[in-house]
Amino acid sequence: MVKVESNGKWELVDKTGKKITLIKYDSIGTFSEDGFARVKLNGKAGLIDKTAKEIIPCIYDNMDVFLEDGLARVELNGKAGLIDKTGKEITPCIYDSIGDFSKNGLAEVTLNGKTGFIDKSGTEVASVSLETIEIDTNDNSYYTIIYKDKRPNDVPEEIYNKLLEVQKEVINNFTYYDIDEDIDKLYGKHGKAPEMITKKDFYRHGKGVCRHFVKFFYILAQERGLTENLYIVAGKKNKYDKGHTWLEYRTEKNIYIIDPTWSGSYAIPINVARRRFIKSKAYGKNAFFITYTESEIIFEAQGYNHSSYKEDFTERVLYIDMVR
Repeated sequence: MVKVESNGKWELVDKTGKKITLIKYDSIGTFSEDGFARVKLNGKAGLIDKTAKEIIPCIYDNMDVFLEDGLARVELNGKAGLIDKTGKEITPCIYDSIGDFSKNGLAEVTLNGKTGFIDKSGTEVASVSLETIEIDTNDNSYYTIIYKDKRPNDVPEEIYNKLLEVQKEVINNFTYYDIDEDIDKLYGKHGKAPEMITKKDFYRHGKGVCRHFVKFFYILAQERGLTENLYIVAGKKNKYDKGHTWLEYRTEKNIYIIDPTWSGSYAIPINVARRRFIKSKAYGKNAFFITYTESEIIFEAQGYNHSSYKEDFTERVLYIDMVR
């Protein structure tokens, strides 16, 4: 079977010269190993098999090659979607862009400047609500931050706004130190980190680790009557790990992460970038009402996320249990 061109149109013929295609196309691509070729007609793209059967009619503005997972990106009226090799629409053409699928089986999608993620079934596993900013460090480099700037529909607006105030009050007045590295510097060679029980303790000392951030947050939330649906959770990556502590806000259908430790500016190593981050819309929102899937996306660059802490996972509801 070969392609032949006549008067600017292309056809397929067999070895005897018999025409196989019933339609003369503007172009016929190379057949893939699985026997499909992209075709174009009147500026629209489609797909045929080696019998010249039109598997996907020429209705799309553009169509990528099919990947190993059997999916291909298509474009229609400036929007991107996904189809399979039968022409079934896996994801309608509603996104501004769709990226490649990564090893975790997710592909980044964008819409109106916001980012989300879909799986190979086309399901949005992270709604298109994540945003990205680049903080200029003044040395020809940028610090990229992914954050969520959207209140979930099942969280009351008043609660969301008040808890965001708590989040910012914590990270404005408290920063992180590593107990092993910094305790000698802070409290002397044989020093001991102080117990922080009251709100004044946290303002006075101003430094701690994740469990201190969570205690501080909970004290402020409790003071303002905002502890309903809040849980304190903790876990380890492995038996040698120090572990991590954060909060969950649980609704009837969803669980959201609130993590003041990972939402502050201490992780940004350059002072000018840190100051710019504090003034940005992203401040306090790296880990504020995000899902566990969104945590995997937001914190992918650091190599671990909240789902990494599965060992010895615990949850605490009462403040009296938390501070023991």
